[in-house]
Amino acid sequence: MHRRSGLRLKGYSYSTCGLYFVTIRIVNHGNIFGKIVNKKMTLNEYGEISQKCRHDLPTHINYCYLREYVIMPDHIHGIIEIKHSKDVLDSKMLNFKKIPRYQGLPNIIRSFKSASSRLIHQAGFENFQWQKSYYDIIIKSHHELIQYVKYINNNPINWKK
Repeated sequence: MHRRSGLRLKGYSYSTCGLYFVTIRIVNHGNIFGKIVNKKMTLNEYGEISQKCRHDLPTHINYCYLREYVIMPDHIHGIIEIKHSKDVLDSKMLNFKKIPRYQGLPNIIRSFKSASSRLIHQAGFENFQWQKSYYDIIIKSHHELIQYVKYINNNPINWKK
């Protein structure tokens, strides 16, 4: 049986505070969430469901802050920030501690995929599936953040390319 190689950075804790550029794709890359019209994304019912699930994440996961995003016909790009509440602030170091490993980026993505899949299935698309896993890039500087924001904002414009 074919073994998938890991997409995560080895040795890195994805529960660390920071910014993450994330791409989540659907199986078979079909245009499930809508279409690009005049270089702008027009969401359909399933795209709207995904957008609502994305917006609801911070109400269920208190360390999750959502930044820029775009829902495309067959994938989603977004910047997710992990911040921790003051109760985990290390006052000696004036630095945030890591939250438990199971409460990091993988938990955010798992929660989003689970909720959106369930609601899309209930809306009538019973065969809907996300691809296994997701792609992520750890954003290390303000310059990188600006580049990913531009990429997200220009994604519908560059769809045909």
